[in-house]
Amino acid sequence: MPGQAPGRVLAMRSRMRTAAILLLLAGLSLPVASARAEAGPAAAEQPPRTEPARACGRGSTPAVVGGRLRCLRAGTRCDARYEADYRRYRFTCAKGVLRRR
Repeated sequence: MPGQAPGRVLAMRSRMRTAAILLLLAGLSLPVASARAEAGPAAAEQPPRTEPARACGRGSTPAVVGGRLRCLRAGTRCDARYEADYRRYRFTCAKGVLRRR
């Protein structure tokens, strides 16, 4: 770059440095993008679970009560507003305590 003005040389170096950084970043993002594409759209966005997934202790029943995962067991506390959910799993809420139906 002999024969060019010093300010022009610095500007060219700055542009080359910027271009190199952009190429480097583009190269780094390709493996991430391809990994997401291989995983599919389900991996990026999963719907909330609506069925019990965790194991409950012996004598308990896994259930979804009020939209949350719970382990139901006779004799434990309950809330009457979730009676329909308890009935689905053959329980009833009587005086704040779960009973088997």
